[in-house]
Amino acid sequence: MWTTEQVRSLAPDVRAAQAAEALAVAWRWSDLGQGGQFIWGACQGTRDTPYRTRVDFEGPVFTCDCPSSKRPCKHSIALLLLYSQDPDRFPAGAPPASTPPKAAPTRTRNTTSPERDARVSAGIEALRLWLEDLLRQGLARRVSQISWEETAARMVDFQMPGVARIIRQMGRLTAYADDWPAPVVERIGRLSLLCQAWQRIESLSPAEQADVRTAIGFTVSQDELLLGEGVAARWSVIGQFTIDEERLRVQRTWLWSPTRQQMALVIGFSRGETTADRGLMPGTSVEGRLAFFPSASPLRVIVQEITSVPAPLASLAGDTIAKSIHRAQRAASLNPWLELYPLVLEHVVPVPDTWIQDDTGRLPVHPDFEAFWSLVAMSGGHPVSVAGEWDGELFRPLAVFTESYLRY
Repeated sequence: MWTTEQVRSLAPDVRAAQAAEALAVAWRWSDLGQGGQFIWGACQGTRDTPYRTRVDFEGPVFTCDCPSSKRPCKHSIALLLLYSQDPDRFPAGAPPASTPPKAAPTRTRNTTSPERDARVSAGIEALRLWLEDLLRQGLARRVSQISWEETAARMVDFQMPGVARIIRQMGRLTAYADDWPAPVVERIGRLSLLCQAWQRIESLSPAEQADVRTAIGFTVSQDELLLGEGVAARWSVIGQFTIDEERLRVQRTWLWSPTRQQMALVIGFSRGETTADRGLMPGTSVEGRLAFFPSASPLRVIVQEITSVPAPLASLAGDTIAKSIHRAQRAASLNPWLELYPLVLEHVVPVPDTWIQDDTGRLPVHPDFEAFWSLVAMSGGHPVSVAGEWDGELFRPLAVFTESYLRY
């Protein structure tokens, strides 16, 4: 059974969540039922006939014949809210004759080709000269004169969108962050290493080559990944974070398998105000098979199949700060262009000067994390389990678990 809070988190935006709350009342619904992996019902709206709505727990997948372009729509969220509050209102019966359609797998084209490689080689040389010029003239003296956006656009022309994204990050840091020198220099080092790696890419292992190409911005055929063997396990959905990035809404969903001691990252993309993939809900665990993208430090995955109904997550089984950071450092040593790594910290205490600490160390909390004092209040000065993202310098909490409370 999902909690009301988890169901609300499925809404594509705040307005849809509020509208769903208003519709999640029994008198608005008829023909309620449940059977197999489905629940269904009919919600009276503005038209003469009610909207037929179904939820397939395997996914979950939502279908509704309303005209809304949002998915899931307010009727789908309302139906699941009503079920989470009062499942006895849904009598057992035969599922609808037609089952909800499954989401089509994401298809991306593998853009590796001799022509692309030649263009990237020219771009890498241009990037190398630009980086040398930056360091020769000194960042502090001319940072305001650097045309970050123009340089990023050149990298796009060379078919290196991953490089362009890092350069745009550098420009934003110099414009808005007082302590920009350290992170900007760190990115210069990463780009310089990328130049060297591309120039000797044939001498690298296949996994290392994959990391170099991914950092540059090459895509991978996900059709091939879907047909691979995959990794089957019970996966805990330990956190989710959504950010707007270059006209796209990017959603990161972090998974953790305690039995395999393995992390995984699902990345979803969408445009506009709608969210990306909502199939994996924070605060639940599922049996599933994941396909890992090739990498010397495999982390990103696509979901091949989910083989169980999501179950509420009973705990966050993690590790100490020291051991978790060691695991993250090892992953970064294998893939130097790894920007984020998930941490699951057990028996840690948030302290008022925006740190999380235990007997083995302490981590500074990201300044953009707005719920820090709520985290302090929930802990009450006692140890809690916290899951979040680590960028090598700052920690962003995404979930907290106390003895009696789990919040995302």
